[in-house]
Amino acid sequence: MTGVLLSGVLDDGVAGLHAIAERGGRVVVQDPGDALYPSMPQHALQAVTSDYVVAAHDIGEVLAKIASEQVEVVPNTAPELLVWENEIAGGGRVEKTAGAVGGASEFACPDCHGVLTDIDGGVRYRCRVGHAWTAEALLAAQGSALERAIWTALRTLEEKAALCRRLADQARQRGNDRIGERYDRQAEENSEAAKVLRHQVGVRG
Repeated sequence: MTGVLLSGVLDDGVAGLHAIAERGGRVVVQDPGDALYPSMPQHALQAVTSDYVVAAHDIGEVLAKIASEQVEVVPNTAPELLVWENEIAGGGRVEKTAGAVGGASEFACPDCHGVLTDIDGGVRYRCRVGHAWTAEALLAAQGSALERAIWTALRTLEEKAALCRRLADQARQRGNDRIGERYDRQAEENSEAAKVLRHQVGVRG
């Protein structure tokens, strides 16, 4: 078994390298100084003891060397956590519950909104469906969800203001000035709320 991790963002792939290293496999990581995006190799080097840290153009030679080595066959004694993760990732029947390998966290899965299980002391999380997250990847996903929610709220406020103005005009055309004024106030309230939201998030209209 050999794991290779190249340039990338966040810390994707670190859990896989960790599992390979636990089973006696070789770990090859691109030199962060050679990577276009050094975050992923840096996280790997912090979490796993790598056998080789090389530039991308040297990885082929390293893999050829590893492939020619004689290795000792390791008995199939995969850790309980790895077996459980493989079961849920494969979509088959999961024999063990989430509680058997970790405790329920306070976080929801950004993909399916199910409760995430803390399987590695706050470093990695899994949901029952099979979505896997490191803490850093989860933080990034939550940030994306928050940004989407803000844009949705801003768009909704501006659409409500525009609709209220249209209803106010229609009311006045029918001679209902009082109703028109009520819609005007609602339009102003929504416009003001949108301005406040734009100001808070630094968005210019």
